[in-house]
Amino acid sequence: MRDVVVTQIVFGAAICFTFMLFSKGQGFSALLGGLCVILPNLLLGLGFLLARVEGLIVLFSAIKIVLEATLLAMCFIFFVIAIEGFLAGMAATLLAPVFSSLLNRQRFS
Repeated sequence: MRDVVVTQIVFGAAICFTFMLFSKGQGFSALLGGLCVILPNLLLGLGFLLARVEGLIVLFSAIKIVLEATLLAMCFIFFVIAIEGFLAGMAATLLAPVFSSLLNRQRFS
């Protein structure tokens, strides 16, 4: 889980800085989009470290979904965002584990 979150942070930062080169508003929107994905995954990862009971893992997964929806709503309500940067930031962080697994060879231990 740690590798997924680190990969998402790297890809989110890269897309954020790329959009920041063109427009500050787009870069801020990409940052918010990335944070809407990274923060719930970070919470889920901490939950996996603290609890190994199946019921609690399901509870943390449900909390993750609710937190993602809440963060999305808060971004749209409290901030003026550019939708292109926001969606690009979300897409980059959501697809980061897929892209990183395509670049790395699978290790079996």
